[in-house]
Amino acid sequence: MNKKFLILTFLTLVSIAIVVPFRAIGDDVPKKGEKAYVKKKSEKGILVEEGWMLDGVKTGFWKFYHENGKLKNEGNFVNNELQDWWKEYDEEGNLITEGFFVNGKKEAHWKYYYHNGNLMKDGIFDNNKKQGWWKEYSDDGTLMSIGQYEDGKREGFWRMFCLNGNIRAEGNYSADKKFDWWKEYDSVGNLIAEGYYYDNLYEGFWIHYKNGVKYSCGIYEQGARKYTWKFFDERGELSQVYEY
Repeated sequence: MNKKFLILTFLTLVSIAIVVPFRAIGDDVPKKGEKAYVKKKSEKGILVEEGWMLDGVKTGFWKFYHENGKLKNEGNFVNNELQDWWKEYDEEGNLITEGFFVNGKKEAHWKYYYHNGNLMKDGIFDNNKKQGWWKEYSDDGTLMSIGQYEDGKREGFWRMFCLNGNIRAEGNYSADKKFDWWKEYDSVGNLIAEGYYYDNLYEGFWIHYKNGVKYSCGIYEQGARKYTWKFFDERGELSQVYEY
């Protein structure tokens, strides 16, 4: 027998032996050591998910589907954990979320979209928690809020906007709750209130305005008026005093 043929045959058999077995299967789980492309269907026969499995766990690129057959999610797995870039779609096929996973946790820059395709919000995740600067938008693309997160909670100075772009409110958060001095404005930019928040409630001294003129001032406790309150007329002159 030709010596060259024997050598080629031997090398071919060796290569087959060391390559991970592969087959395309249905709902069965691949055997240990076997790499397979799996397609799973619902009881109605609708494709639910498809992707690669190795040693019985999701490894490689996967797709998941809505009941109407439209793509729902797509991205990579490593040892059954979400990994790398992932995308999510609504039932009409519009992209609504995209971002990066590391070992099953959200990391780096993420974007969320309205059904019309406009950006809803975007920012950074660190170990599956919002971190650093985030921006939120209306469905027409208007910036609605901007501020920072720390360990998944709003922290520090935030600013909110009206649909016309004017500032609606600005102040500080602590552990995801309004805290310290805040200012609130109407849609045309007039200051309508300013004072202290604590635990998301009016707390301490507040001043309220009408048409840019001081209307009332006094103390709040847990969101309710307390003690002496002063009220002013349209010229800003004292008109009434109430006790609460």
